[in-house]
Order: sequence, then C-alpha cells, then structure tokens
Amino acid sequence: MSCVSRPPTLLVHGTDDPLVPYTALAEAETALKGADVAVETLTSVGIGHSIDEEGLRRGGLFLRDVLNRTTP
Repeated sequence: MSCVSRPPTLLVHGTDDPLVPYTALAEAETALKGADVAVETLTSVGIGHSIDEEGLRRGGLFLRDVLNRTTP
C-alpha cells in the first residue's frame, strides 16, 4: 500500500533574491499544481533571500488555517 501526501503549500519569494531567481516561484507553483497540490503564493517586492513582516504574517495565517482544518 502506498500513501501519497499532498499538503497545501505556501510559496513566499522575494523579487530581488540573488540566490534563487524570482522566476522559480512560478515554476514551483506550476509543478505543485501539476501534482494536485493546493498552492498559495506571495510575492515580496524588493526582498532578497529573506522574509519580511508580510511573509511572516501570511505564513502564520497559512499554518493556522491548515492546522485547524478538520478534513484533509
């Protein structure tokens, strides 16, 4: 028996990331959706390879919502 897990995913990416190109956000979103994974994205304008207050806020809300769900 195989078990496949596809938890919802939040992708947060800065437009000025010098390590991972911003275009990787759309590529990751497309790949995850192709694997039937629910995806939310947040673009952080002017942010490099880091996370800003909005990213932290959205991440916290995302986790709250996902962890409070009663159905998979």
